[in-house]
Amino acid sequence: MVLKTLSIHSTGALSNLIRYIMRDEKTLQKANNAERDGIPASVRVTSQDLQYLQQEKGDGIILEEFHKFKGSMEDFVKEVLMKNPSFIGRNEDKKEAPIVIKHNVRGNSVGAYIDEFNFNERFRIHQRSNSVLAYHNILSFSNLSTKHLTEDIIRDLANKFISFHDKSLVVGAFHIDKSHQHIHLISSGVQYLTGQVDRQTKAEYEKMKISIQEYQKGKYPELNDSIVDHQKGSRSPEKNKNSERFSEKQNLLEVLTTSYAKAESLEHFLSDIKIQGFEPYFRNGRLTGVEGDRKYRFSRLGFEKEKLEQLDIQKQKIDKEIEALANIRSGKSRERELDNREDEVQERTVSIDTDENTDNDDGISTTSEDSNSNEVIDNDEHQELEDPTESENDNEESENYN
Repeated sequence: MVLKTLSIHSTGALSNLIRYIMRDEKTLQKANNAERDGIPASVRVTSQDLQYLQQEKGDGIILEEFHKFKGSMEDFVKEVLMKNPSFIGRNEDKKEAPIVIKHNVRGNSVGAYIDEFNFNERFRIHQRSNSVLAYHNILSFSNLSTKHLTEDIIRDLANKFISFHDKSLVVGAFHIDKSHQHIHLISSGVQYLTGQVDRQTKAEYEKMKISIQEYQKGKYPELNDSIVDHQKGSRSPEKNKNSERFSEKQNLLEVLTTSYAKAESLEHFLSDIKIQGFEPYFRNGRLTGVEGDRKYRFSRLGFEKEKLEQLDIQKQKIDKEIEALANIRSGKSRERELDNREDEVQERTVSIDTDENTDNDDGISTTSEDSNSNEVIDNDEHQELEDPTESENDNEESENYN
């Protein structure tokens, strides 16, 4: 079984898709009432009654086909019934009506389905302009498996898929009027009434495909013509014609990631890429991508313009921090220089004060000695001045005595 999924981004596309899958209102109502075909709505019947009526209807179809068959009953059983066990129950009326599959959906008309999907979208928590409103899932089978497919098998495989989207709205149908049968299932982009996004990662999506495939292989081995090896698809690197390009791109991604992590600037980043054997290329003077055996745009490798500009912004930030640190260091050294100068000035001032005090002490002692010596000299002079007088007096006294 092949599983493909497409995303739907507009309400118009979603409405048209639901109408396309369900065909139109008339056939849709016919599908909803297929089990009660020929039974008035006022008559209450049980599921066992409906099953019995379907068996009777199937027997009638077989009898009608037998009347058209040219041969014996034994030949009819061998050539018609044994070779085509899914023949029973496929009349012309049933071919016209799609078989509807619903999950978490209450409506029974195309308009009701559209309204329920639109109403559930209002609960979306995170609103975006390009939000995925729904997913269109297609489950297809090989035309060689058509003879083995029955409504029960298709419903069972559809429900297996729905089990991976149990919290979402799902509505779909499959048509049995084509040799190449497939199921259309539309699942909502957000979970039912919660607003949480119903999204699968690529790994989860691949795991889901493998799980449904294993379920089909185990339960319906007759569908072996519809088995697909999801792990070894045509797009795997081993079988891809562009495997060499793939490996070069992987190598380039590793180089870019490593170089970006250790780069101190955009120039450093580009220089390191060149060393690894890849040449940056420019378009209209603007850095666009890198070139190996072929050209790769940076934007497609996860290195957008803003991300590359961060390298220079980071470098400028580092340069500013280094400059600020240098200024701080320069300021501290200048403060130390000023402190040293102040210390020198203080030392010189103290030295000068000491010298002046010493000079003052010497001046005072000299003056004292000089004054003392002057006193001595004065006394001596005084004595010298007094001696003549004394001698005259002595002379006078001696004369009087005589």
